Amino acid sequence: MRLPLKALLFLSLLIFFSWTMAGTGYKETAPHIPLHVDLEWSSTYDGNLFRLSERDLHRFESGTEPYPSPYSTWDDWRNDFGITVALPWEHSNGWETRLQGSFKTAIHSINHRKDYQRYAADLRQTFGQLIWAEGSFAIVPSYYIREYLDRDLDLRTGCDYESRTFGVKLRYRTPWRTYLYPFYQFKSLYYSRHFTEFDSEWTTIGISAEQYLTRRWLVGGSYRFTMSDNVGGGGLTAASQVNPMEDSEYGDGDFEEDEFRLSLTYKPRRLLGTRWEFSTAGKLRIRNYTTDNSLEADPFHAGRKDTRWEVGPTASLRIIPSLWLSANFLYEQRDTDSDVGYVREFKDFVRRAYSIGLEYQLLPLPKKR
Repeated sequence: MRLPLKALLFLSLLIFFSWTMAGTGYKETAPHIPLHVDLEWSSTYDGNLFRLSERDLHRFESGTEPYPSPYSTWDDWRNDFGITVALPWEHSNGWETRLQGSFKTAIHSINHRKDYQRYAADLRQTFGQLIWAEGSFAIVPSYYIREYLDRDLDLRTGCDYESRTFGVKLRYRTPWRTYLYPFYQFKSLYYSRHFTEFDSEWTTIGISAEQYLTRRWLVGGSYRFTMSDNVGGGGLTAASQVNPMEDSEYGDGDFEEDEFRLSLTYKPRRLLGTRWEFSTAGKLRIRNYTTDNSLEADPFHAGRKDTRWEVGPTASLRIIPSLWLSANFLYEQRDTDSDVGYVREFKDFVRRAYSIGLEYQLLPLPKKR
């Protein structure tokens, strides 16, 4: 396992900057600006890395795929390394401005084509103790999905995209210890040259909320609505031309999606002499494809509805004041409703993932707001 050269260089520069700013010179020149550096590592076993359907998994395992895959396993271990640097400063009126940047790299043990990096930055401004506003931007330069058939060239090749996400979020704290977070997001996904017809732009609006039931119990929930515009244009392929042995989506991929999330967190006072945190969360996504194309012209999208849900518990404990250890299990499933039988055979899947992780506060956490 090795870090890509660019990722290693970026990570080294961030750590060097953090230690430099935390040194004597920084304290002498700007003692009123605390710096926070958070390091994270997690290791995950993914039991269905490519989100293959039961049919595709069987063909993969038995070696009966019509187009042999370039990867040797459908499961893998992934190690994630991340760093977050936050620089807050407080104004004379008590308001706070916080600039934050983060970097994450994901490295797989076998399927290195699935490796990726994520860069993000956000700026938050508080307005007293009750309200803050935040703007954020994130980019994933390249994310590999799996092999697909390029119908234009009759070539089966890797499908990957670049994503950029811009978001705006507000927070309002009510007198009843309820936190409300309305938000807006715009996300673009631009694919490699073989799959430009998949290019899309997502617009999302939503709201999330957190409520302390007691000092130890916290419940959270959110709703978001997403509209996707298939700006790549897609193209039509009659059902008679679709190869039922190969997943090669084509057509109009416009959709509307409702997403619901619910979480429950418990923070006991003390357990085995240290601090713990237990939580469980569930998410449900209902996606309706909105193409006006007929079933004959666009069998992969016309009349299709995806129901995708996931659930998983997490347990965390504090080893020392600045170091936390966590463990998580995730179960994910997608069920597709379509009048075309082979669409369901390709799109339905089940995925299980098991993770452990560490979070280390290299420099003290700034005052929370």
